[in-house]
Amino acid sequence: QAQELLDDTDSPVIVADITALITLNMLELKPTEIGLGKLVIAQRTKDLIFALITQHESIGKKKSMTLYKRNGQYIRQEITAKEQRQQLGHLKQLAKWVDANTQVEALTQDQIDTIETNSTAPEKLDDLINEAQLDTIKLAIGESRIFYSDDAGLRGLSAATFGTQGVWTQALLAHQYDSEQISLEE
Repeated sequence: QAQELLDDTDSPVIVADITALITLNMLELKPTEIGLGKLVIAQRTKDLIFALITQHESIGKKKSMTLYKRNGQYIRQEITAKEQRQQLGHLKQLAKWVDANTQVEALTQDQIDTIETNSTAPEKLDDLINEAQLDTIKLAIGESRIFYSDDAGLRGLSAATFGTQGVWTQALLAHQYDSEQISLEE
């Protein structure tokens, strides 16, 4: 289904969310290396990455911990100073990758209006979906636009509620291989 979507869409605009960006970055793949142009992202996606970097820098290089509850029990997870530095390094590298391989696109009024009219409670969306993800979904609304996300639940919600069409990394890479845009070595 995803491969048919990619085959049937003339000059697709691929709108990527944060999960897709992280995946491609971790795989050390650039869109141009797999036969694509720059990916389209929302400004809030870049803002999210910057906010995470700022948060990690403010914590500093000291040890920290996270406390959460799982199955009725509290779990304490310590994060060492070395792990903090590694996480910060990964985030900074992701930011550089995003700058080089994406382009920010502004939302159109039609995209904003579609969310308002297709949602029974548009004000509740902000509570349910991260604002960067919601802006990405808005950008994916329209002709020849494909929502690229590795979050299957979010892709399903977006398709069912707003009519977007989506792909994920595995399907995208399989399509690019089948259409001889990449080889197995790549």
